Amino acid sequence: MGEYVPVPVRRLPGLGRELTPEARFWRKFKATVTLKHLATTTIIALAPQQFAVNASMHVTVYDLPSCREARTLNCFKSPVHSLSFRNDGQLLAAGDDVGDVHLLQPTKRTALAIMKGGHSRAVHAMAWAGDSKQHLASGADDGVIAIWDIGARAVRTTLSGHTDRVRALAGYEAESALLASCGHDHTARLWDARSGKCVLTLSHAQPVESVLVLPGGALVATAAGNGVYVWDLVSGGRALASTVNHAKTVTSLFLAASGRSLVSAGLDGQIKVYDVGAFGVQASLRLGSPCLAAALVGDTHLLTAHADTTVVVRKRSKATGDLGAASVLPQSSGLTAGANERLAGFGGVPGMVVEPQARAEQHLGTNPGTYRYFLRGGRHLPSQGDFVVSARRKTQFAPYDRSLRKFRYKEALDEALKSHEPAIVAAVVEDLVQRGGLRAALASRDELSLEPVLRFLARHIANPNMSRTCARMANLLLELYDESAWGSELNSNLLLRLRQVIEQELTSQQALTKLAGTIEAIVANIIQV
Repeated sequence: MGEYVPVPVRRLPGLGRELTPEARFWRKFKATVTLKHLATTTIIALAPQQFAVNASMHVTVYDLPSCREARTLNCFKSPVHSLSFRNDGQLLAAGDDVGDVHLLQPTKRTALAIMKGGHSRAVHAMAWAGDSKQHLASGADDGVIAIWDIGARAVRTTLSGHTDRVRALAGYEAESALLASCGHDHTARLWDARSGKCVLTLSHAQPVESVLVLPGGALVATAAGNGVYVWDLVSGGRALASTVNHAKTVTSLFLAASGRSLVSAGLDGQIKVYDVGAFGVQASLRLGSPCLAAALVGDTHLLTAHADTTVVVRKRSKATGDLGAASVLPQSSGLTAGANERLAGFGGVPGMVVEPQARAEQHLGTNPGTYRYFLRGGRHLPSQGDFVVSARRKTQFAPYDRSLRKFRYKEALDEALKSHEPAIVAAVVEDLVQRGGLRAALASRDELSLEPVLRFLARHIANPNMSRTCARMANLLLELYDESAWGSELNSNLLLRLRQVIEQELTSQQALTKLAGTIEAIVANIIQV
């Protein structure tokens, strides 16, 4: 009796285009740490080797890259809505719900100063003046932007012009004194912080949630509704590009790849990466839940704050480095680099004679009766003329292979469907067709066992790689079952969905056929001319 041969699973060809280097870069970010808070986090402030998040009346400071909690600041009497670290990371500014601005040191629990009088409502935006340690800008729900003198603990300049809440500030530089702001009055504005005048107004059709000054200072990116817009300041605020790639409101804008990429995050749980030059989408990352704030630390850590009161830290996996000792081993060993590396730790490679002194030192200190003495010789390397007896290992079969081995066709199909892998289902179905067991696998099913089959067909019948397999299964189901078999509401809906998908696919194929005929006629006329 011959041995059972597992079902060969062939990899299906991909339908999409090849991933770009930018897409591969962002796909390497994997969630490593999830930080749970008592309230929703709406802002992430970055500092060298640290980041801070808000949660109602608490501010928590974490260390990077360990993501361990360094300090919790509980000195607030009202919810905190904005945070911003000074460039040196030694001072943290926080705006609360009553319009006060707090100055704190991340290493101390109490506030150094509380600056009042600048706002009458909640402070939602904060920005330090570049490399300056003495100037801070804050924007609030009263539509006022205040420029603070930290040394005097007083308002230096007041910028008035927004007619609704100020949501974000960016690009404040002490030398140029230019500050960008945006708000719910559907505008983004450019200010001269010294004179207190608005020098440019960028109008939008929806409330503006975020603003960002691109490298060079000539371009500004804004997020309004579910769109991202780029403006040219040199030409008087001309719109250079606009893109709508989010399904819901965009909440955050930030730069990546040393300023060469613009990144947006939104309430649809998506992150989109744009090329600063062409402003086209280069990559996309699915977060899984609505994103309220996002920040990138270097090119290794991606921080996202979500509506479920969590902050997720995603770390990018690095490429494998050099192989160390494996690179100096002889290439004639015939083994892989990993095997050579392991054998190098044992003192050599196959065919190498171990010196007696090294062998004696290897078992130095072992006594008969000890476990180490029992394992002696395990690292002995075979010589060139030795005959090596390999241990025969039992073959591990997949669940569907174990069922096929016992001729349980229905069970094999169910196990393949549980894998949620179209390639596995296609391989099992093809094997059942060759065995003549596909009808037996689909027959005698109740409403509960028919549901995964119908769900798979409705999802993959329009896939060109799976259409032939799914069509064969669908035709056989219609032969085996009448209308009474689709009694449950779920199965009836799945069957209706399957019909709609087939009708849409047929309509698309007919339209493509007409288009192909039109193109052929045009090409024929061109050739005749």
